[in-house]
Amino acid sequence: MDQIGRRLIKKETIPHQEKVFSIHEPHTRWINKGKAGVPAELGLPVCFLEDQYQFILHHQVLHEGVDSDMIVAFIKDAQVLYPSMVSCSMDKGYHSPRNRAALDGMLELNVLPKKGRKSQAEQAREPAPEFAAARRKHPGMSRRSTI
Repeated sequence: MDQIGRRLIKKETIPHQEKVFSIHEPHTRWINKGKAGVPAELGLPVCFLEDQYQFILHHQVLHEGVDSDMIVAFIKDAQVLYPSMVSCSMDKGYHSPRNRAALDGMLELNVLPKKGRKSQAEQAREPAPEFAAARRKHPGMSRRSTI
């Protein structure tokens, strides 16, 4: 009610961190998607890990923060649960130079495409057969066979 009075009667601009997006679910966040047709959603972002058969193996609800801040810890947790994990494919939203460096040391194949303009090294890396094959399985992970 306070926000309604401030916004409609006093003509104040409510700072984003004070806004309530749902009375029934106060944890609801504004999620900028950056996609045509769906610029934003309301809810909570969820990160999940699927295997090559689309079974969900691990998940995390992001009550605060953004995708790119949590992915390294998420993959470390997944490796504890699934030590046979050798590769992981993610979308561009998880990319940062720090994440690329950390994940390159953790996985045999790290499929983390770069956002925006690509350097010559990235242009050479992304069309590589292993990278392209893992991207086609996206999102997910691959494990070594135990046979």
